[in-house]
Amino acid sequence: MILRSIYLIFIISLFLTSCQKEETTLIDEQNDEAFSDDDLYKSLMQSITSHYAGFDDMIDRSSCFSIDFPYACYVNGYYREYENQEDLYFLEETDVIDLIYPLNITMSDYDTAFIESEESFSALRNLCATGALYDESVSCIDAIFPMTMALFYSETSSFETISVANEQDMFLYIDTLYPGTTASMNYPIYVDVNGGDLIQISNNSEFKSVAQGNIPLCE
Repeated sequence: MILRSIYLIFIISLFLTSCQKEETTLIDEQNDEAFSDDDLYKSLMQSITSHYAGFDDMIDRSSCFSIDFPYACYVNGYYREYENQEDLYFLEETDVIDLIYPLNITMSDYDTAFIESEESFSALRNLCATGALYDESVSCIDAIFPMTMALFYSETSSFETISVANEQDMFLYIDTLYPGTTASMNYPIYVDVNGGDLIQISNNSEFKSVAQGNIPLCE
């Protein structure tokens, strides 16, 4: 009976030691590819996953936000309704556009606003022009979703794996990353460059290299 008890204690101690080593390994692996404290990584990922608001610049004259469909305006004195991006293809730089209020807009950082007048709209344009609004959207690099991330919470010493479904979720998650949380991307991930060049990325360094190398080539 005594020998059996000693044997059980030995097995349990081996199990606990194994768990501790596995936890330590997981922490070490996460720290190797953690991006939580990498400001450049987070900035690049957010610029790629931010709301691209430049598609309707002929209408709103600002790259910091886009107008939510549907909406209406007068173009060269003629009433026009717009339901989607394709409706904007026939606009020209010389067109005189008068927006009809109220309308809703979405910022590059996915914040939204209800605009009731031209005065309010002009104020937002001015804020964008002075750099007061987020305007780091990259149009030529698209992250392929879903992505998964491994999280380690220092306060509870616990792990979690989450799936990120789309660009908005990724942008907002990075923006609200809780202090004390170690976040690591589960590689490989994929990005689409210029609408057709699919690139596989295996680690943080590759991601930063691909992003920094292609962002200057965006129109």
